[in-house]
Amino acid sequence: MTFQKVARCDPQVSDKAASSLCLTPPAELGAGEIVLAQGKIERKTEDNFGVTVKNMPAGTIVLLNSLGGDLIGGLRLGQSIRARDFNTWIMDSQPDKAVLKDKKILGKCFSSCAYTFLGGVVRRVDKSGQLGVHQFRSQEDKLDANQAQKLSAMLARYLDAMGINRQLLDQALLTEAGKITLIPEPQRIAWNVELSQPAAVTVSKWKLEAAAGGKRLAFTSVKQVNRNAYLTFALTYNNGSLRGLLIAKPDARDEQAPDWLSAFGEKVEVLAEVNSKLFVLRPVSDWERAGQVNTPGTRQIWYSVTPEMIKEMLNARQFKLKPQWAFPPMGMDKETMFSTDGFRDNYSAL
Repeated sequence: MTFQKVARCDPQVSDKAASSLCLTPPAELGAGEIVLAQGKIERKTEDNFGVTVKNMPAGTIVLLNSLGGDLIGGLRLGQSIRARDFNTWIMDSQPDKAVLKDKKILGKCFSSCAYTFLGGVVRRVDKSGQLGVHQFRSQEDKLDANQAQKLSAMLARYLDAMGINRQLLDQALLTEAGKITLIPEPQRIAWNVELSQPAAVTVSKWKLEAAAGGKRLAFTSVKQVNRNAYLTFALTYNNGSLRGLLIAKPDARDEQAPDWLSAFGEKVEVLAEVNSKLFVLRPVSDWERAGQVNTPGTRQIWYSVTPEMIKEMLNARQFKLKPQWAFPPMGMDKETMFSTDGFRDNYSAL
């Protein structure tokens, strides 16, 4: 996929009089800068995207024209778009625009591109624009049941994080092999695929997902105050012992920054405050890079968790975690407040 900054049209100048390419996004996408994203999505597409938009502000509009490509690459690109507070757009066909050379992909966002589109804070599909999904396929067009199950769980978590109804995933799974299902406007709006204004900020709820080795993982995530970085706290059982997992995800602009990466050279204890009681979480692993879908700078570490702390959490409305960093990683708060909304049900399901 290629990326190109595009000018916004001057309303005082007609298209015929314009000396260079310009575009006029829908009003609900705001007055931000425009990036044209075209072509096949690959595993490292997000790396090139990061270089192009490095200094572009929140509210930048990403115009997508793509038939898809690598699924993981599409999810990473969507995460990067959301982390930067960018908007996404699938436009009508405009054959008079010289830079939009490949008419086969013009106004289309299929396959992995459809998931990238969901990364926008505000998302708009023009009247003749098309967003399409299909069954998962590997490069050899074959997925065994285990692979398909893992991909389904991964996509479900991604949709949850983006605030999208899981019926979109159901539609993809129900699509006949080798075909594309176009999602019509009423469903796009009903499922939050298309969004005309930023979603209201809600308290993060606990969720449950399948983890490696058939384990279940109960988790919740909180955006940090001054940056688009996230701290996730999760619980699971490992060989009969309850373990806590702390995942630090950087703002996409900081994922390779030395000030971020250097903070994970040493494992740290975490001080947990629940109902005014203090508990010390002690690390049982080093910092490790977290899953392939995450940004490259995402790190995770495992902790021991006491039954006493869980008992307090079951009777609390919120709790606070304070990683004992000498200097917090760039964008991470010194302490993070988590809700226990949904904790009881998801913990009991572990």
